[in-house]
Amino acid sequence: MSHLIHNFARLRSLSLFVSVAVFLWCSSTRAAISDPRDLDGNVLWLDASDVDGDFEVGGAFLDGTTWVDKSPLQNANASQATSSALPSIVESAFNGLSVIDLDGNDFMDIDSAAFGMLRNVESATLIGVLTTELTSSNRGMRAFMVSSGTNSAGSRAGINLFDSFGTSIGGSGDFGLAGRRLDSDDFQRIEGGEIVAGELSTMAGVFNYQDSEIVLFVDGEEETRIGEFQTAGSTSDTDSLNIRIGADAVLGNPRGFFTGQIAELIVYDRALTESELADVDAYIDSKWLGISSCAPINELLGDLDGDGSVAFADFLVMSSNFGSADSEYADGDVDCDGSVQFADFLTLSSNFGRSLATPTASAASIPEPSSAVLVWIILVLLVPITRGRRLSHAI
Repeated sequence: MSHLIHNFARLRSLSLFVSVAVFLWCSSTRAAISDPRDLDGNVLWLDASDVDGDFEVGGAFLDGTTWVDKSPLQNANASQATSSALPSIVESAFNGLSVIDLDGNDFMDIDSAAFGMLRNVESATLIGVLTTELTSSNRGMRAFMVSSGTNSAGSRAGINLFDSFGTSIGGSGDFGLAGRRLDSDDFQRIEGGEIVAGELSTMAGVFNYQDSEIVLFVDGEEETRIGEFQTAGSTSDTDSLNIRIGADAVLGNPRGFFTGQIAELIVYDRALTESELADVDAYIDSKWLGISSCAPINELLGDLDGDGSVAFADFLVMSSNFGSADSEYADGDVDCDGSVQFADFLTLSSNFGRSLATPTASAASIPEPSSAVLVWIILVLLVPITRGRRLSHAI
């Protein structure tokens, strides 16, 4: 009996160690994002599948005029009070979700409370999910523009389409970025990628003021990069006075109208890393196109980090994401059904301790001794929880 008590005490100590290890691992492990707010610095998120911003799919413009900002700041609503210039909502356009449609005369202005979203920042990231039916004569269409004042010379940063526009300052193609730091800087436009009529594309622009660089990504691939797009200075200018969707941000005289559909517009007040941009692309692909990038890394199911073995590190990743939805294989979604559940744990446990040099087992096979140890760890972790619940009921 004393031997059993001693072993149980050792297992309890092990459970404490595992709990601490899980905590430390969770603190340093980042799972795939479920929406733009999961990344720091999100200052604008306009989602056409939820224009009223209630975090439920569907709905209409708030008060018939306003596209609600879902970012943590929630101060960058876009509005258009003139009905003839208000974009329309097209339901079930992509993957059953709605998009907003701009007919070449529509535009919306961002609330003045958000004019400072890119003031005095060292870098910024602008992301647009959009499409157009036109493949010719689309010249300089403005999807999203941040301006410093009442004329086009004040353009600070923008997402554009330059179909058939030809070679520009940096590269050539259909998608483009534009901007400058000061009115006295050369207005820079870079292009890349190719519009496919009627198909959604994701374009991302990273404006790095410290390195004087703009980088354009289209559908997750880097297209164009240039430096020297500004005068000396490590931050953006301070006089952003107008932000517009669907046209140039020229006050009183909008032009360069966008013709097409917009699914999402997302802005960060910092430069996203390529890994973070990949997370955003995966979120967009899954949401708007029904595409999942989930796939096993190799034939050893449960090898989440691809190191050729199913080890404790893989278990920790799975435990940190257990129960989460919108997950990828690397998060522990072994069966790629979109969530990390007990079935995934069973598959991992059946292969726990194995490597590519040893044969794998199916999820239905009897666990080997190494996987049995893993099951014991889970059970021991549940003991304090169960005991605590019993005590609370007794009290």
